[in-house]
Amino acid sequence: MCDKYTALVELAKCEPRPSREALRRVARRWPAALREAELVAPTRIEARRAQSAARLESPPVERAALREAGWAALPLWADLHARLGELAKLRRASRGARVDHAGALAHLDAPARAHWLDAETLGLGLAAGAPLRVRHAYLSVAWRSGLSMAELGAQLFERSGRWDASPEDPAWSRVGALR
Repeated sequence: MCDKYTALVELAKCEPRPSREALRRVARRWPAALREAELVAPTRIEARRAQSAARLESPPVERAALREAGWAALPLWADLHARLGELAKLRRASRGARVDHAGALAHLDAPARAHWLDAETLGLGLAAGAPLRVRHAYLSVAWRSGLSMAELGAQLFERSGRWDASPEDPAWSRVGALR
């Protein structure tokens, strides 16, 4: 994460703007990092860089301690980058063909598969062949973290937005919903 935030800080310093290749490098290594850089204030990106650098110098900390200290975004972003990277890899392997949820998960190794939600928890129900989408990566991170989508968005982007809810989202992902 320290490398990512350093790269984002460096991109922000590029005048008049970063090259396409620099943007592609960051986007390939950390999927959705450019969205983070777009929506999170530059001062907060720098603060996240400093916090991730400080984490390198100290012993490992439980996620709950990071959350209490106001740094929950760091492990949440790490999880989201991993899920989106897995999704990108699955899409490349399928050569552009639609990747259905069940088939995609079957191609992941057991540790990676354990981070994704099954179709029932995602609320896909009986929709056989439902595609695995970027939204499912966010939902999986929210579920594993015990957050609603609005809470996840607030942690990741430090603001609310249209990404907070979708009519297709399962009931558990809404603020105040009981699991």
